[in-house]
Amino acid sequence: MIENAFKELLFVATLLDNKSIRIDETIETLPIKDMLFKKPIIEEIPEYYLTAYHTEEGFDFSNLLNDDFLKASKLLYQNGLYVSALKLLLSAIDSFAFLEYGDSQNIFKKWIDIYCTIDPIGINSDELWEYRNSLPHMTNNKSRKVLNNLVAPISFYVTSRNDFIPTSGGNLKYFNLIKLIQVITNGIVVWIDSFDKNPEKIELFFKRYDLIISDVRYSKTYFGD
Repeated sequence: MIENAFKELLFVATLLDNKSIRIDETIETLPIKDMLFKKPIIEEIPEYYLTAYHTEEGFDFSNLLNDDFLKASKLLYQNGLYVSALKLLLSAIDSFAFLEYGDSQNIFKKWIDIYCTIDPIGINSDELWEYRNSLPHMTNNKSRKVLNNLVAPISFYVTSRNDFIPTSGGNLKYFNLIKLIQVITNGIVVWIDSFDKNPEKIELFFKRYDLIISDVRYSKTYFGD
């Protein structure tokens, strides 16, 4: 009896026909020198984020979060793709909430209520949460609670003027996307500051961050010259 053996062992059998090895099929392959790809394979493995964002002043949470969650949204916004930019921003809030609270319920609204001051832009966390339930998934503002008149529908506009607030004549509430971005950005600053005040949170943050799928941390493989 082999200790710690697998339940399903590997068997290798060679077919014999009258005591001679029987070959049913052969596959011819090209010699290595004649293969199609003759260029060297190069693999780029990015530096581990714990060392890549470590500075003399400490860990650079701000640039880490910007590179992984905000940079793509900024690029879309700068090119006038406001709906797509907002979709990514709402998704980023989901990720921030997961990193702070783990896989729990109502964490989107909890993160907004604790770290952001959203009321001055004319909406609340319940309304933004319902917007998050519809815009990234269905590209509309008609979540179930909105359709059942339990939460007011919201929509965005973009302007640098402070004296312009559109009205719909109904229960639709408008918010300025520029101001929402400022609110979330300020909330991130308050959130990052909370790690200095509560260093015990840092270990949980990194454990959860190891689960994050990141553009800047993907390895790249390609054929060299």
